[in-house]
Amino acid sequence: MFALVQLLRNAYRTGAVVSVPQMQILTVLEHTKRPQTVDEILAQLPQCKDTPWDHEGVLKELQALKEVFTKNGKVAFVDVKSDGRWFLSGV
Repeated sequence: MFALVQLLRNAYRTGAVVSVPQMQILTVLEHTKRPQTVDEILAQLPQCKDTPWDHEGVLKELQALKEVFTKNGKVAFVDVKSDGRWFLSGV
């Protein structure tokens, strides 16, 4: 978890904006320590009124996390393997 906190802290310092839902996804990927499919990630996300997760919503956030803009250019927080499993990039 420390690596994820460090990654987010560095990202904020460079002007990156990561939403709470995106942080939830990053936390799931950090916690599992292995690549996950969208459905596996979805099954581990907290379901609440403010963030009603579905397959398309998770995929949308993952796609956004592949290209996070900073003052220094783009940063990828996640990437996807050829089999469709997502993983943390650079953590």
